[in-house]
Amino acid sequence: MPVQKGQFVDAVKPALEGLLTDLQRTTEVLRRHNRKSKDYDDKWESTSSQFSYRAKRTSGVENGDLDRSLRGQSTGRDSTYRDSLRESGRDSTRLDSSLDQTLPADFQTIPRGDCGQCGQAIVGEVIIALGQMWHPEHFTCYQCGDQIGHKLFFEKDEKAYCEDDYHENFSPRCGYCQLPVKERAISALGKTYHQEHFTCAQCGKALDSEGYHEKDGYAYCNEDFYQTYAPKCKGCEKPITAKFITALDTHWHPECFVCDVCSESLFESTFHQDGVTFLCRTHYLLKYGNVCYQCQEPIAGKCVTALGRKYHLDHFCCCYCNKMLCSGTFKHLHGRLYCSPCFDRVVV
Repeated sequence: MPVQKGQFVDAVKPALEGLLTDLQRTTEVLRRHNRKSKDYDDKWESTSSQFSYRAKRTSGVENGDLDRSLRGQSTGRDSTYRDSLRESGRDSTRLDSSLDQTLPADFQTIPRGDCGQCGQAIVGEVIIALGQMWHPEHFTCYQCGDQIGHKLFFEKDEKAYCEDDYHENFSPRCGYCQLPVKERAISALGKTYHQEHFTCAQCGKALDSEGYHEKDGYAYCNEDFYQTYAPKCKGCEKPITAKFITALDTHWHPECFVCDVCSESLFESTFHQDGVTFLCRTHYLLKYGNVCYQCQEPIAGKCVTALGRKYHLDHFCCCYCNKMLCSGTFKHLHGRLYCSPCFDRVVV
């Protein structure tokens, strides 16, 4: 596992220290057990020798010495034998008791460490948490005292809490229901919400922390926010949610802002107002400006006036040779313009 910024070392250090302490304690227990085992062997050999000696004496009484007893051996010697036999039995009983008390405690069960709550050695099941070892019954919630055991717990300021008490004391409160937020939370409007409680103020649809609009402290989905608060297009009366055009205090979708006559888009082009409508330049000039007699197109710039008509400068020319004419140097016949040479040649 790669180590990043010492996080792995910090995470396993308490466990490694606990295992090292465990090993040291186990070594000490085994050493004490070996010493007690040696003491027991020495004691056993001594007791066995004494018991063997006394048994031989007993055997002698039972077999070859019976005649001497019958011949009047003193009562005091018989009493001494009986006392010695009883003492040997008591030594054997004490030795068995010593074995019963010593072997189960040191040999059959090895302490795993000291409990973080009571300070006593832990034999059997152990819980490792918060960098310490615990008896299962001593690993409890700091708030309510209930046993945590192997259940989920949370740590705060080096203290263990059960799930309910941790959330009750430290988790943020939902801005809608005021209960602790235990799982996924949504942060919005300066508050924290359960995922299912962060909803549109208009339609109640669930929202997320990125796809909503705020107005007067309330959250709205896109559709309801635009429908309620967005400006309406003058052309289609629908909410404007993106780029728009403002003209004469009205708002338009770019695709709705068109000439009232030809429906040509007026977006990023010259337009003219015609009452409450808009006209492109061409239709505005056609309606209100000068129109060239020759091409019937509006005249936007300079023009030539002749015979009560108006012409574009480049359209005021001889109808025969297309030579540009100048005012006062042209002739006409049947509404057609001629230069002098062409008129003389064609007409005359």
